[in-house]
Amino acid sequence: MEIVFASRNERHPEDWVRALQEALPQHRVRVWGDGGPDGRADIAVVWNPPEDLFEREPGLKIMFNLGAGVDALLRMPGRPPNLPIVRLEDGGMAVQMAEYAVHFLVRTARDFDRYAQHQAQRQGARAPSQIQLGIGEEALKERERQAKAEANAQAAQEQGTDAKREDIRPLREPKTFLGTIPCLTGDSCPAARVTLTLAPNGQWRSRTQELGASAHTATQGCWDIIGSQPWRIVLRSQQTAAASSFTFVNDNVLRVDAYNGVRPTLEYRLTRQPDVDGIDELNTAPAPQCEDRS
Repeated sequence: MEIVFASRNERHPEDWVRALQEALPQHRVRVWGDGGPDGRADIAVVWNPPEDLFEREPGLKIMFNLGAGVDALLRMPGRPPNLPIVRLEDGGMAVQMAEYAVHFLVRTARDFDRYAQHQAQRQGARAPSQIQLGIGEEALKERERQAKAEANAQAAQEQGTDAKREDIRPLREPKTFLGTIPCLTGDSCPAARVTLTLAPNGQWRSRTQELGASAHTATQGCWDIIGSQPWRIVLRSQQTAAASSFTFVNDNVLRVDAYNGVRPTLEYRLTRQPDVDGIDELNTAPAPQCEDRS
């Protein structure tokens, strides 16, 4: 049985030939293009092989690919339709690829690129890990601010007064939430993809796009607190009389209590996004005056 090693990427194909010959001494192993006669190979071991492989080796019974992807092999001219192709499922890189994905996720979630940019520009910036993991003097001050705000909210509830916007913990910074809300009116309207951005000053902006449609509508207005255990807010706008209300399941998830005046029978949620979407198409519109109603 003859084995041919064919690769346009391998710089030292003789190393593969030597290893295969040592493992299979009863078979003849040769490298593609060694000047020997073509058409005798039964097995091909390949990685990005020459385009004329199947033309010059029509007697192949099986092919072994040194990588996981075989799309290029399937597109090669002259490939016998019933030729078995064996590929690598894991070349020892699965763990490293998972670590790379975790590295990228953590780097993005913790905003390390922005912090590195500040370091390069010699600007003062707090490390994201200190802010979000609760380390350092600034984190201590932030915890003190949170404790004071929560105490104010609790006192306001006990006294029967409204909590102030500055007391609501999940909205101490601008946040964008995204989710899909189905048709709630019982008609045959399509579901909509909803992007909602909330700012600490009481302003909100939203972008609503029906699934499958290219056009979208943008709306803005003011939000107010209507509950504190858990935190609940209502969105008001001069553009529509129907209000929408949401409950904070946690600091990063909103439950839809009512949407455009309609209460859903099932639970739908909007999830916080890593980046804030300013809904820039509303930048030229007059900003709403959102006075704290408390």
